[in-house]
Amino acid sequence: MEVLGGLLNNEKIRIYEWNVPSFTLQRIVQIMEIHFEACWNHFSYLGLLVSKENMKSELWIKHIEKMKKIQNWGMICLNLVGRVTLIKSMLTTLPIFQFAAILALTSIQKQIELIISNFLWQGGKSETENSAS
Repeated sequence: MEVLGGLLNNEKIRIYEWNVPSFTLQRIVQIMEIHFEACWNHFSYLGLLVSKENMKSELWIKHIEKMKKIQNWGMICLNLVGRVTLIKSMLTTLPIFQFAAILALTSIQKQIELIISNFLWQGGKSETENSAS
């Protein structure tokens, strides 16, 4: 199918059924020749997890791991102002995109707050690393 001069890659496009009458969905699939997903729990769209159900903590692991990787940047001689700038530009913006669609569990929110707090006051080092040095 051609849209505004471009071609859609039907191997990358999926239609996920959710509260749509089956006749309407079948007609869309037939016209656009796109793969249809009837049974799904969650999928990723532009890095954003979309879920039918409440998000489990396992689905937030990717975001937590990204934030932990950025913590290592603080160990490269960033002063307090540099760490605050990095928090504002990176650490707080990573989860905001996900929070815009789905509210995180309280335990996930606390993990994110702990990562940001450790990064600000310890430069990304954990308590055990500080006591060892």
